[in-house]
Amino acid sequence: MKLADPLDGLKETGSELEEKKLTSVSIVSDLIGGSFQTAPDAQIDLTASFDPQIWYCINSVPAASTDYCCDPLSEGTSINADSLTASIPSADGDYCLSYQGFGNEADQTDVFQHIITVNSALPNLELSSNKVILQSTQLLSLNISSTEFGDANFELQSYVFDDAQSGDCNEIASPANFASNGLSFDYDATPDTITMNSYTGPSESFNFMGKELMIDQEVYIYTTLENTATSFNNWSCAGILVQIKDFTILDFATSGDLPLSSDGEFEYLGSFSSHMGGKTAGSDGKSTLYRGVENIIY
Repeated sequence: MKLADPLDGLKETGSELEEKKLTSVSIVSDLIGGSFQTAPDAQIDLTASFDPQIWYCINSVPAASTDYCCDPLSEGTSINADSLTASIPSADGDYCLSYQGFGNEADQTDVFQHIITVNSALPNLELSSNKVILQSTQLLSLNISSTEFGDANFELQSYVFDDAQSGDCNEIASPANFASNGLSFDYDATPDTITMNSYTGPSESFNFMGKELMIDQEVYIYTTLENTATSFNNWSCAGILVQIKDFTILDFATSGDLPLSSDGEFEYLGSFSSHMGGKTAGSDGKSTLYRGVENIIY
């Protein structure tokens, strides 16, 4: 049997085809693994200029390993949207969340897989952040919810890594990792341990400057919660992914209209005006900038 040509849907002519060739897709989940007392939800966001589609699946795995993860295309379900919330099963066990994003037939992301452990005997910890993409001059607000706030037997630590960790809470919270990757909660560059009776809860927010994490890359932030009164089922941990990406720089070396010199994110406060006296495509092939932009406050 002849297989379908994956490019059949792209055989347009002229500018439409050229425009589609310039697109790219990316996908990210705010949950990248961990061990939880109660099952968490994962927010999956897709960036795609054309035909956004997310395929995902969640399956029980016999061991905390991605070797047993389901295939989102053959075993999962799809949604024609650029975001979705995936709910991890509530029963105790090890689960794998697998997902992949598409922008059109020829434009797709890799398959991503994360191991999530649910164990009702673990300390209670929920983690979220206010941003997925962060500029180095911005604050990342880490939102921590726990029923253990107010209890002196529980200690909290956060870590930043430049790659994903195994999900083993004890391994993440090793003394060596704490010394080299631990985060400071009081801006003195020294890793901190928070005793949970220092806060009343049930949720608290802690801020980190983007430039204190890392610049122009993806960073993996893990938070661990230890019950120091027991040596069994005493660790919970949660991981999130944040992209550190500064705003686009304009190419002032050119004359006339200013094209983009690189990809990036741009945020501003205030207003701007522009006389629409000509335009040019940015270097990413999609963005259009107008000359005469003024009064931008950053």
